[in-house]
Amino acid sequence: MKIISLTEDHALRIYMHPMRQRILQKMNGKKIGMTAKQLADIFSITPSSAKHHITQLESIGLVALSHTE
Repeated sequence: MKIISLTEDHALRIYMHPMRQRILQKMNGKKIGMTAKQLADIFSITPSSAKHHITQLESIGLVALSHTE
């Protein structure tokens, strides 16, 4: 288990965003990754919006890119 400490205001704002919380909850415990399109479909948002939220979470170390096609 990796522990991440978020102490900067910017990182905390990224983490506390309601949609990002929902994305993290959905991804929690998944053994395989999820695409922006899959998350967009689940939450009824655009794939570009899902990608934005994923990129923000990645910037603070909460998610990681698995692979691209």
